[in-house]
Amino acid sequence: MKRVKISENLIGYQHEGKTDNSLGYNSYVFLNGKEALVLDTAYPEHLNHVIEDLKEEGITITKVLPSHYHPDHFEGLRLLDGVEIFGTHYSLETLDEFELSEDEKKFFMPTTFIKEGEEVRFGDHTLKIIIVQGHSDCSMFILINNQYLHIGDTYMTLNTGEHSLPYVAWDGVEKHMEALKQLIKYDKHTIFLSHGPLCD
Repeated sequence: MKRVKISENLIGYQHEGKTDNSLGYNSYVFLNGKEALVLDTAYPEHLNHVIEDLKEEGITITKVLPSHYHPDHFEGLRLLDGVEIFGTHYSLETLDEFELSEDEKKFFMPTTFIKEGEEVRFGDHTLKIIIVQGHSDCSMFILINNQYLHIGDTYMTLNTGEHSLPYVAWDGVEKHMEALKQLIKYDKHTIFLSHGPLCD
C-alpha cells in the first residue's frame, strides 16, 4: 500500500492489484478531527490497511462515499458498522445487478441519498456530486473543494500509469463518451483516479 498526504486533511491510499500488470485500487480519506470520510473502500483486505493506519492516529471512519456501486468500490463496507453511506437512487439499481442476498445488501445500502449537484460537506471539505453515466448508471464525478475532480472509472490506468480500458456495456458507450468529453471542463483541476496513480 502506498500512502500519500495530498493536503492537510486529505490522504490517498494506493493498493496493489492481484498481479503486477493488473488494476490497483485507490481510496481517498477526508479527515475532520478524529473522524474520516472514505471515498471508495476497495475490497475488505484493502480497507483493512486504511483502518489500521487511521487507528494509529485515533481516527475512526464514520462516512463512506462509493464513486459508484461496483464491488471494488464498496466491498470494504463489510468491515464497517453504523457508518453513513452516501449513494444515489441509481446505486440501488446497480446493486441489484450483483444478486446479493438481503443479508449481504444490508452492508452496502445507502443510508443517505444524494442527487445531481448536491454537496456533501465534511469538516473543511466540500464534495459536489456530478452524475455521469456510462461505466455504470450510478457513476459520478465528485468535485472536491473546487480543486480536485474524482472521476471514478470513467478513465483508468494500471498503478504503473499504463492505460486500461474501463468496462462499458454496449448500451452505455454513448453516455461514457459524453462523460469523457465533460473532462475538458475540468482541465484546471487535479484528477483523482480510482485505478492508477493517485492524482495527476
